[in-house]
Amino acid sequence: MPQRDGPALLVAALRGGSAEKAIRAAVDRLRMETAVAVPPAPLELLGSFRGVTRIEVATMASAGRLVPVPGGGYVVQVNGTDSIGRQRFSAAHEICHTFFDEARRAASEHEDRITGAFDMERREEYLCDVGAAHLLLHPTWLRDLATREQPSLERLFEIATICEASAEATARQLAALGVWACSFVFWEPGYRKGERLQLAHAPLPGLEALAPLPVPKLRATRVYAAEGSPFFPLRKSVAEGTSIAAALRNEGLTHAIERFDVGQKPLVVDCQSQYVGYVNGNGEPVPRVLTVMRWRTEG
Repeated sequence: MPQRDGPALLVAALRGGSAEKAIRAAVDRLRMETAVAVPPAPLELLGSFRGVTRIEVATMASAGRLVPVPGGGYVVQVNGTDSIGRQRFSAAHEICHTFFDEARRAASEHEDRITGAFDMERREEYLCDVGAAHLLLHPTWLRDLATREQPSLERLFEIATICEASAEATARQLAALGVWACSFVFWEPGYRKGERLQLAHAPLPGLEALAPLPVPKLRATRVYAAEGSPFFPLRKSVAEGTSIAAALRNEGLTHAIERFDVGQKPLVVDCQSQYVGYVNGNGEPVPRVLTVMRWRTEG
């Protein structure tokens, strides 16, 4: 059955302590109780110690759902259209909700449309993302797995596979841990803010030649950087001639030295890029590229 001290610890933290530290401590206590020492994290076992009777795949629009069961306990449901790594993150996220849910003694089900966003504006959702990452990708595991190799996409994917986690969650945790001197950048086709406004006020049919519509460019949508890495801005675009754009175009793997003008000093970057398209919550395919950047400054 669920442990009783975890929720009190989190509630106290939310009232003025270190909430991130509290959720990680609660997860560590759960790992100790279940004697989980090596990846991948056995979510069914861990969930059972939090009162989760089963984890099931469901047809749903949301990423995950925590459903209280009459008489006590919970069922965790995850989206059947998501990847296995995303389903596991959602399940771990919902397990972390039990700490808060137990404290509130909620009577209704808890549903999350999005998990893994680490949204600081939604405090509990953010903390459950922190807890899920800590549960699936514990720092002791990552440190041991990452220090064996130099930073590369191959090793990132290997670690994600060992931990049965998504590549994005693994990249974020590796960057936070700072074992590798690199940054991970996710790219998707998109527009600048001004271009989005232009699209919202598109010319009438037949008048497009007077005001041509902007063309989407491959832009940085997520940047996970180890401490001390050069700043790389969100929404930064790359040209069609780069290896990063080639990875999108060919839906494959590329490796090249690229130069970015992001400040007073140009950044010369050893870039390894891989196409990692996915399906969004609306069932639509989204083209995406993941790049591991090993930095050098140009004099």
